[in-house]
Amino acid sequence: MHSRIFRIGTEVNDELFDIDRSLYFGDHWFVGDVADFVVEDDDPEFSAGMLKEYLTSRHIEFLPNEETVLLTFKVDEHFAADHFSERFFEFKKTLMSLCNWTINDFAGYTNISTGMWSLSTLYENRFDFWIEEVDGDFITIDEFIRNIKPYTIYYVGGSLDYHA
Repeated sequence: MHSRIFRIGTEVNDELFDIDRSLYFGDHWFVGDVADFVVEDDDPEFSAGMLKEYLTSRHIEFLPNEETVLLTFKVDEHFAADHFSERFFEFKKTLMSLCNWTINDFAGYTNISTGMWSLSTLYENRFDFWIEEVDGDFITIDEFIRNIKPYTIYYVGGSLDYHA
């Protein structure tokens, strides 16, 4: 499965476009833990379109892009809750099913790892988009959305392709 790493910041400057796949060579934890490999993105505009589709909500406003910026947006205070609402109810449903386990299920007579993996992935999907923030943080798209600042303008300056 291919996905993307996006470089996102709140200002348009040289750092916004400084996304370097060589950072993901060698001892970087991302390759091996999440990805098989990271390569240059052959079509960053297409990737920005994928991100736009993923983020689309009635609580986001896409703004005109400046020159080489791939995507510009801001959200309101309801964006994160709206974005996660479907996954939240699926998370609760999965959690409730796990509450019906017996000690024998937990002790290994039933494979509970699928339910545990589902809970983890519903909360934070480590194989989806990743965000390389200009300030140096490298986080999942889910963590980015949970910490997004309403009414702040965000710019996407570049992207990389990764295979998981």
